[in-house]
Amino acid sequence: MKKITFSAVKKLNPCSERLENALKHYNGKSFTIKEFLSLERLYHDDKVWVAVRMMPNKNIRFVACETAKSVLNLYEAEYPDDDRPRKPVKEALKKKVNSLLRRLRRRPRLLRSKL
Repeated sequence: MKKITFSAVKKLNPCSERLENALKHYNGKSFTIKEFLSLERLYHDDKVWVAVRMMPNKNIRFVACETAKSVLNLYEAEYPDDDRPRKPVKEALKKKVNSLLRRLRRRPRLLRSKL
């Protein structure tokens, strides 16, 4: 798993004030994504900004779909007969699941190692 370091964060060109805060508290350290997202001295927005920019595109699409899915109920409460937003989200998530299943079938030892 890729670690997040603040030398890598600097290359993303964040605003100087927020970067200085991060360096003040965490310079020289590296974090898994889970550890990074739980850092207490960084703003939530900053953590998401970094995480999204360091993610592969295929993961960004998945996170976007999951986020959209989590708020679909708000739209559907207002427009109960309009299923247009749900269809593309459902299709994108279905493609992601199918892709993961294909990878696991090609490399069954991955599945066994996770159990």
